[in-house]
Amino acid sequence: MNMKDAANMVAEIAAEQWGIITTAQARAHDVTPVQMKRLTDRGALERVHHGIYTMTRMPYDPIQDIRVAWIALDPKTPAWDRLTQDFPTGVVSHRTAAKLHQLGDIDADWTEFTCQRRIRIDLPDIKIHTGTVEVKDWTTVEGLPVTTARKTVDDLAAAKIDGGHLASIAQDAIAKELATPTTSKKRSPPRLRLRPPPQRRKRVPRIPHQTGRSIRKHPPPRRVHQPQPREVPTSRGRQGQQHPSPRSCPALRRGPTWRSARGIPESADREGHARHLERHRSCTN
Repeated sequence: MNMKDAANMVAEIAAEQWGIITTAQARAHDVTPVQMKRLTDRGALERVHHGIYTMTRMPYDPIQDIRVAWIALDPKTPAWDRLTQDFPTGVVSHRTAAKLHQLGDIDADWTEFTCQRRIRIDLPDIKIHTGTVEVKDWTTVEGLPVTTARKTVDDLAAAKIDGGHLASIAQDAIAKELATPTTSKKRSPPRLRLRPPPQRRKRVPRIPHQTGRSIRKHPPPRRVHQPQPREVPTSRGRQGQQHPSPRSCPALRRGPTWRSARGIPESADREGHARHLERHRSCTN
């Protein structure tokens, strides 16, 4: 096949799948990899991935990256043949499906697919989920196989995304009549019911104490009463000197019988009284 026929064949195949063609698909129509390389050098094709090319004169497509990733899942089978299968190798799902359905405002930073087996793609920001999607659970959006709105809500709920984004996606699906409240309530797991978190009581930090009790239960310290020292009652003698009272001095209690109100016995002389005073000083000291 000459270059003119090869260019016409490449343009015809790429026109049926959003301006994308693979080396395997071109080889199936007798277009060699050398001719694909020459078309790339001439500026007719642009290489976006290993074995995947796009037409350079195609209009801008905001979801072109999703299309290229879906083509890369099975580069040998054309897109029109894959869409007639019960499971077209891979189905756009999760956040990317919500983006194509225009549901909610969740960010789709990753391009997510659900495949029956693990497929390795050397494209950035691609996430493959392993599973099976029934025929009734996927539809065609912008020419791509995408999980239905009900299946998308179920997948996002199983992925445990935050309740605010999940609620907005479910509301948009019901508003656009892509799902009904009955089916959404039936298929959605119990975690879709948004409830405020229970308010927990603030715990008082425990402080190490001798009693080992918390500060809440620990009573304030009691003020210990310290008795003040009492003054020793005294009595005045004959010459105006102060003498201890017999009731405050144990030594004087053993002395003679006291008769006078002044505290000096009538039968005691000065020497005897001096001995009593000496005994009293020894007791007080």
